[in-house]
Amino acid sequence: MRNQYHLQRKKPSREQQNPPGNGSERREVTKHRRKRMIIWMICMVAITAGGWLILTSADHPGEGGKVKPEPSPAIAGHPEEPPDPDPITPGSEDWWDPTDPSIIPEKKTTTKDKKKPVIQPPPTTSSRHILHNNWQNPDLNRLPMAETRTRGTNPSIPQLSNPPVRPAPFERPPDRRLQVAVRIPYWDPAATERLEQVADQINELNYPWYDIQSDGTLILRKADEASRILEIAEKNNIRLLPIIGNQYSPILLHEMLNQPEKRNRLIQEIVHTVLKQGYAGVELQFEPILEEDHDAFSHFVEELAAQLHEQQRWLSVALHPKTGTKRDTPSQCAQDWRRVGKAADSVKIMTYHYSLEKPGPAAPQPWLEEVLKRATSDMPAKKIYVSLSTQGYIWTGPDRLGPLTFNDAQNLIHTHNVSLQRNGDQPWFQYPVGKQIHTGYYQDAVGYGQKLRFLLEHHPDLAGIAHWYLGAEDPDTWKIIREANKRNR
Repeated sequence: MRNQYHLQRKKPSREQQNPPGNGSERREVTKHRRKRMIIWMICMVAITAGGWLILTSADHPGEGGKVKPEPSPAIAGHPEEPPDPDPITPGSEDWWDPTDPSIIPEKKTTTKDKKKPVIQPPPTTSSRHILHNNWQNPDLNRLPMAETRTRGTNPSIPQLSNPPVRPAPFERPPDRRLQVAVRIPYWDPAATERLEQVADQINELNYPWYDIQSDGTLILRKADEASRILEIAEKNNIRLLPIIGNQYSPILLHEMLNQPEKRNRLIQEIVHTVLKQGYAGVELQFEPILEEDHDAFSHFVEELAAQLHEQQRWLSVALHPKTGTKRDTPSQCAQDWRRVGKAADSVKIMTYHYSLEKPGPAAPQPWLEEVLKRATSDMPAKKIYVSLSTQGYIWTGPDRLGPLTFNDAQNLIHTHNVSLQRNGDQPWFQYPVGKQIHTGYYQDAVGYGQKLRFLLEHHPDLAGIAHWYLGAEDPDTWKIIREANKRNR
């Protein structure tokens, strides 16, 4: 019986196969069925498309629900700006390895309260991936990116109409106690707005940035704001010393320093670029340097300085901080302060990154004093600029950190409603995320002023300060600099 029942269910009757009625009636039935089928298909397509739109709008809210992030640098490559498929991405080569995530903090909106932003900390990574001024744990095996960098169109920059040759980087301004040099980040267009606001306080601008290539030539990094920046510099009589970097590759630098043909070509290329563009000189930021290149690096500085001085141009050299003790790392020892200080017109001691692997201040005052004591014993004080960092870091675990600007810090403090504490001249804060404790150290105007007053009181013969870098700072920092640097105080 069960089998007969199933057979009857599987095989329809003749009436079912051929409904009664004439041919026109059957055609009407068929036509009606087709209409229903078409309507059913349209409905299914509409439902599917509607669901897709709902999901998409949830992931990508419209302008009404979108929270725009505050301007942030970094990187970048360091730091810092969305990722760019070109490995020459502004910020990535200056802060992090190009494969690392963007350093820009992400702002999201909660589903319960569409108006309240939830600000996540910047992505963090190992301190080994920090490229700039990493004297503690540098990547000594980093390869150059010469082949990739030479692909495509090389950006250009306008020539200066009135090339400045004087005053020298060590001459005191008539209206202030110290010269002020500023690094302007090529990866943050918002920094140009700040430059325009404070240009009257600046003596030297370290811009733009060139990288050496494996054949001894130079290539310019991104310089979208070049015309406006140069216009501001000329209007305010700001000396331009562009940066010459080695792609943070000690391997590339080793070949350049130890092969006479390439070394001579690089020197001629630098001098030619300075004269062609109308720069006042250049600043070398070769880092890291292999300890075995100690003498070769000093010899290069001496040769380049001699060539630039023949053309009435100036040489500045950026140096890692060191104390002259057993704590100094090979990267610090690779720089001969006596020889470099004698040949160069000015040096910038990058006095920050004291704390990297674990939370702490960037430049505690006892360490800063120790560095300056060593520096002034090796070089004339009138050639020394102390580089003060305006950017901090946030740690999400042991040796996991990401850059933290003043604006980033204020957003996190407000969002997590944390209380501030102070370690020397730097404020810091903590907040939990699950089982993790996030710790942020940053620089504010109060702490910056403490450092500046310390330098003016205990080391009044210094050439100046190097502000690193424009746009990351507390805006009130410039009020502090203006007041503290007045000569008639």
